[in-house]
Amino acid sequence: MRIKITILLLTIISLSMTAQEFTLEECRQLALQQNNQAKIDRENIEAAKDVHRASVAKFFPKLSVNGAYQWNEKNLYLLPDEAGLNLGPNGWQQVIPGTGNQVVDQKLAEALSSKYEQLHEATELNIEHLVIGYASVTQPIFVGGKLIQSEKLAKSQIQLMEIKAEKNQKDLITSVDEAYWRVLTVESKYELAEQYLNLLKQLESDVTNLVEIGLATNADLLKVRVKRQEAEMNYLQATNGLKLSKMALCQLCGLDINYDIHLHDDGLEVPMLINDSTEGEERSELRLLEQARKAAHAGVMMAASTLMPNVVAKANYLATNPSLRNGFKNNFSGMFTVGVVVNIPIAHADNIYEIKAAKHAEQTLSLQLEEAKEKIHLQATQAHQAVELANAKLLQAEAGIRSAEENMRYADESFKSGLIGATDLMMAQTAWMQARTAKIEAACEARLAEVNYLKYCGKL
Repeated sequence: MRIKITILLLTIISLSMTAQEFTLEECRQLALQQNNQAKIDRENIEAAKDVHRASVAKFFPKLSVNGAYQWNEKNLYLLPDEAGLNLGPNGWQQVIPGTGNQVVDQKLAEALSSKYEQLHEATELNIEHLVIGYASVTQPIFVGGKLIQSEKLAKSQIQLMEIKAEKNQKDLITSVDEAYWRVLTVESKYELAEQYLNLLKQLESDVTNLVEIGLATNADLLKVRVKRQEAEMNYLQATNGLKLSKMALCQLCGLDINYDIHLHDDGLEVPMLINDSTEGEERSELRLLEQARKAAHAGVMMAASTLMPNVVAKANYLATNPSLRNGFKNNFSGMFTVGVVVNIPIAHADNIYEIKAAKHAEQTLSLQLEEAKEKIHLQATQAHQAVELANAKLLQAEAGIRSAEENMRYADESFKSGLIGATDLMMAQTAWMQARTAKIEAACEARLAEVNYLKYCGKL
């Protein structure tokens, strides 16, 4: 039952999407939500935020707990197994360790031997099962600025990821806009090819009738048929081109590439008026370089921190079984230790050269930033000129259409009146077809020029 309901809902959604005409803004939103690159950018930003959180956490104490267990085959004894008892010529003798004195009395020797055995057993260290617990708290006090610069560097990485995501979004929007206008362009060419084919089919029918009544020759009819076959080939190419252009747009929008998307004409053939030509300070490329330069400066400070003293406070608690402080008895016993560790670098030539290398990298980014500003200004100026040229071509193409339409109307009336032949009418129709095609291409060029201009000026 649930499967049937799901299929019904998907069918309704599919039908509603089929009937919908997507605007340019809707295509943009689809691409930003569904495109894989946009998803990758969001994951990169979240990863950079987690790295920043980790860098902030390094300012706080670090607690660690360790435990260990070890089984030993034998125990340890603080005294040797024997106390030097031996049987000499004068009876039992006991050599007193450390003195060299001998006791000849047998009973005394036996008593000393018994006491020694007791002492030997009392000093046995039972380490068959050794358990150790260790807890440590470490707090950095001063580490040469590493932690501060690390936090700044991590924050710069977040901003870098955000700017890269914004740049990728703008690039994606640019690609969507270009694909959108190309679909409308190819769609216009498809409709034009269909109109032109219908005109030639009608002309072929008219010429066929004229041949039957003797007012036209078979040569005239063959010329029309050849032209009609060419128009059919152009119509087929336009059909294939429209399908491919829609597939490209669907891929960018995250839709199924075989989805038959329908677009709302947002004014393909309307000239765009753009006045300024030098804006470009908001370009993502400039912001990326500026942020990279800041990150490089943080890298310089990080390298310099390696030559600064490091001070770290540490507190530990150690617990063992057997106890280390009460005769190795089989119970837990522990103790606290607190200390400060100071490290002062004295001779580190490699770190000095690393600082110099980081400074050179920072200077390189500064120079790249200046060069990029000049190139972006040039790009914006060229893009503005391209828009003006494309608009001029569009206006010229509109004038050419008006002339071609008037010529075709006059040729059609003259053909029907018998004043001209089919060849002359075909020439007028071909000229109209070319004029219409030129306007469509000029409109597409104007739209693409507008997209490039907005991209280069950081307004897209």
